[in-house]
Amino acid sequence: MSGGGRLLGLPAAGPPGTRADEPPLAVEADRDLGLVPLGTTTVGFTITNPAGRPRHVLGASGGCKVNCLQPGEDRRFVIPAGGTLEYPCELTVRRPGPFQVEMTVLLEDNGIRPVVLTARGQGISTDTPHDPPPGP
Repeated sequence: MSGGGRLLGLPAAGPPGTRADEPPLAVEADRDLGLVPLGTTTVGFTITNPAGRPRHVLGASGGCKVNCLQPGEDRRFVIPAGGTLEYPCELTVRRPGPFQVEMTVLLEDNGIRPVVLTARGQGISTDTPHDPPPGP
């Protein structure tokens, strides 16, 4: 699998008493995984906390249709001040071909901020030889 993604660092409106001047969490919200064998594998999404205090991942909900992206067993994490978390998710690809799956994590980020995580790629069968998808 190859990795790549974009980072989201969007300001979140906070409840009274939070520090509006704190930088928001930066989230790698979109992963292009390239070729992915059928079955279940672990995929991580990077969440970086540039603030001077710990922040939290409060929970998550997965998305399942034909393919699934689900939070790992632990759904809650503390991201230390200035630290980075590789948020673990379970990706299940059931059919060969292109896929895109999403799930939502809830971040404590000067208030509560839902962020949609997206994983996309090409499911491949390990039973039969395959050619890589055509390049650009």
